[in-house]
Amino acid sequence: MGRRLLLAAAVMVVLAAAPVGATEQPASKGGSVPEGPATPSSLGVPTATPSRSPRSSTPGPASSMTTAINADGRLEVARFNGTILEHAWQLSPGGGWSPWEALPGPVGALEPTMIQNSDGRLEVFVAATGGSLGSGVVHSWQLTPGGGWSSWELLAPGAYIGPNVGRNQDGRLQVFLQEDTNEPLTIMTMAQQCAGCGWGQLAPLSTPPVSASWGFLTVWLDRNALLNVVSWSTPNGGLWFRQTAPNAGFAPQPLSVPALPVGFPAGPLGAAMNSDGTMQLFVVGSDRNLWTIRQFAPGGEFVLWLSLGGDFPTEFNSVLAAANVDGRLEVFVTGFANGATSHVWQTSPGGSFTPAWTAIKGTLDQPDAQAAIQNADGRLEIFVANLFGVVFNAYQMAPATGPWSSLARLN
Repeated sequence: MGRRLLLAAAVMVVLAAAPVGATEQPASKGGSVPEGPATPSSLGVPTATPSRSPRSSTPGPASSMTTAINADGRLEVARFNGTILEHAWQLSPGGGWSPWEALPGPVGALEPTMIQNSDGRLEVFVAATGGSLGSGVVHSWQLTPGGGWSSWELLAPGAYIGPNVGRNQDGRLQVFLQEDTNEPLTIMTMAQQCAGCGWGQLAPLSTPPVSASWGFLTVWLDRNALLNVVSWSTPNGGLWFRQTAPNAGFAPQPLSVPALPVGFPAGPLGAAMNSDGTMQLFVVGSDRNLWTIRQFAPGGEFVLWLSLGGDFPTEFNSVLAAANVDGRLEVFVTGFANGATSHVWQTSPGGSFTPAWTAIKGTLDQPDAQAAIQNADGRLEIFVANLFGVVFNAYQMAPATGPWSSLARLN
């Protein structure tokens, strides 16, 4: 199985709203959405690409997906359909959805990451494997908040896995990459020179560079306004890097994330921040159960893996975690074998999880990617794509309390 399709994600948790009512015909948007204000980073929660399945890395029917929220509260979803990135958006916050529309030009890649800039414009990043710009990290951005999109531009030439994107305290976006080369490899990063401005040079994440096995990257902004990066490297646990000061460089942390007690997982991490500022990670182990670990204190050591059960049909699953509007975490697992999605949730903010898993009605054939986001009215919404580029969604009927709708085709 290719590392490119195993690239992981953790979570996209943002403020926005679930689809309500019939899909309307949209007015022309000039091709896309904005890159801007309220992002996962600005909310103090992790940002990353959606979780990927251990499937073929061949472009074509395979697709990947990312979500973000516009400056006016409308959700936006982007997916790959072959070599073309397509997007759809809510016509009003929490309302119906537009038809899919292509962004300009093919880029020949998977695994997009979309995030909002400090001025409200959305921006999307892709590790391209071909197309007219060649191999490397390419990006496109809204020309105005909620408006049309730029053409693709090459940001960093070369062979990379990712990208993952976070936002600094000062509003500058920062991209994190892994070289798509033989191990050991170095995590690389580049950042905007000012919020919404041009980009600096690509450089190793830390000085001196730290070489490691390839791993799933998770990025978040903590309560001390420091960006954190964890590279989850199976079966050895995770390397942890943190900024030495807000908006500054990174240093490896002396305490890594410990390895799972049941053998290395077959899929990526889910991650979300508790209401007390502690980060919590989730992964399905080789025993086919979901395991979780959290920080002892905000910014502190990760301690004690605990099992949340699940007994999934296989160890190949997509894991997604998100924070409810009341601060309680909710975790979703979609099985690659049966296409079913089930979830558990904290019974109080930062507390224990429900003992039993609950299924979300509806299944899909060959699920491939998963993402979650919070609507403008506080309701969580999840998106699940299959290998054929078809996106399904489900949403809470009321903020935090549910119940959940069934999974249904987005449009």
